[in-house]
Amino acid sequence: MSGRVTGASRELASMASVSTDITCCDTVDGMSAAGVALSLSRRSCPLRKLVLIGNYLGDQGVSLLCTGFHVNTSLEHLAIQENAIGWESAERLMLALQEHTRLQYLDLSYNPWIGTGSDEGAMLAKALSIPTLHSLVLSNTGIKSQGAIALANMLETNTSLMRLILRGNVIDTAGAVALAHTLNNTRLLQLDIGWNVAIGDEGISAIMAALETQNTLIYLDISGTGISATGAMQVGRSLAKNVTLLNLALCGNPDIGEIGVAEIGNLMASNQSIWELVMSDVGSSAQASQQLFSVLQSNKTLIAIDFARNEIGTEAATALSKIIASNEVLRRVNLECTKLSPKALQPLTEVLQRAEVLQHLDISDNHEISNSLLLNQMIILNTSLQYLAARYLYTAEGSSDLITSVKMNNTLLKIVTGLPGQGNKDIGSSILSEKTQTKVTGKGDHFVFAVKRLHSPRDFFAVLGWGFKEKLSVTVGGVPCPTLLLLSHTVILCQEPPDCWGSPLTPMILVTIDDALSLGTTTLPLPQLL
Repeated sequence: MSGRVTGASRELASMASVSTDITCCDTVDGMSAAGVALSLSRRSCPLRKLVLIGNYLGDQGVSLLCTGFHVNTSLEHLAIQENAIGWESAERLMLALQEHTRLQYLDLSYNPWIGTGSDEGAMLAKALSIPTLHSLVLSNTGIKSQGAIALANMLETNTSLMRLILRGNVIDTAGAVALAHTLNNTRLLQLDIGWNVAIGDEGISAIMAALETQNTLIYLDISGTGISATGAMQVGRSLAKNVTLLNLALCGNPDIGEIGVAEIGNLMASNQSIWELVMSDVGSSAQASQQLFSVLQSNKTLIAIDFARNEIGTEAATALSKIIASNEVLRRVNLECTKLSPKALQPLTEVLQRAEVLQHLDISDNHEISNSLLLNQMIILNTSLQYLAARYLYTAEGSSDLITSVKMNNTLLKIVTGLPGQGNKDIGSSILSEKTQTKVTGKGDHFVFAVKRLHSPRDFFAVLGWGFKEKLSVTVGGVPCPTLLLLSHTVILCQEPPDCWGSPLTPMILVTIDDALSLGTTTLPLPQLL
């Protein structure tokens, strides 16, 4: 094998021989994988984390890696995304990983030929036979219901898996029903079956019915699964009974429509557990939006609402403004492309002049309020916003008014406008850096936003972001979780570094603590969910 090692392979071999963590994106080919394999074949190799994304290793590259995996079984984190892996290569990889007694995270996403084999079920079952695996990510791998059923059967006895991502595959109703039947026998915290468009009402209804008694799942994504108003009714019924689900994503289901949105609102009136509700592009009318927001006025737990690409009229905006005024934890609202009119913007502008909690607002792509005085007033007078997305709301002629408004604002850390010819440009940072006392520090991709304002125990901690991941290392139930999103008395452990301005919160495990920053390196028992 040494005769086939290229210069790039030697470099990788050298890295792997001394590193515990290697990430290569778009830089490795099938032959260069020999370098990693060469190093892995040495039992003294310290490698714990290997990430190879977009390298198109192909069958040959995977075969070389498997040679090393058979010898060295120290890996804890393996991601081989977008590498043109076929079904046979995936099966070979699963066999090689059977001997790994430390592997906790496996990601084979964006290898669409994995699900084309004659027996994808048996191959996927091998993944769940790895006793330490807690996260399995198989997005866009071509998995069909046969594979989902095999995974469901294995979950009947699996006691380690906490995160299962099956996003963007071709799973239909039968696969979803099989997963639903096993949910109560699992320790799953996160299930993502979004963008499996053939699941439909029957499959989603089965999943949601299982959640009426399932008591561990905190994150569910059923976006783009072909739900209509019929499936939405079961979503509402389950939300009325479930007490553990924190994050629910329903986006990209436009057939839910006016009737379905209204039913979800009516039925979830008693829910006091949801933290994040993602309902963008669900076909809501202005009237249905108003009904939903009226119900949510009694909710005291929502941290984030995403209602983009629906219709929001004046009455709905007024109802939403009452939520902003009364909810003491609501941090993020997305109203992108919701046909906001100046009249609908008025109640939101007024409530933001006395709001203390809302920090992130997206009102992009609402052309009726472009260059409006009311929009400038919102920027100047709001008392809480730290991030404002206002893409495509300002023309070049209105940019001077925008800059003046930003200079007069006392809270914003970032504003994204998308001025003509400038893309989604952040014009606020350079202006605000001279006048704000909020400190922005960090190195590379790891940065810290120090936030002074603390209102309640569930507020963001003095540090928002992921800059403390080297200083604060927490192990929960034997599972190391190095990446954190901090709240003052709660730690949300995330598998991926969160984009504190953009992506939804994706909590993995929650544990209550008195002082996060005083922990240092700490081992905690598996917590009870809040």
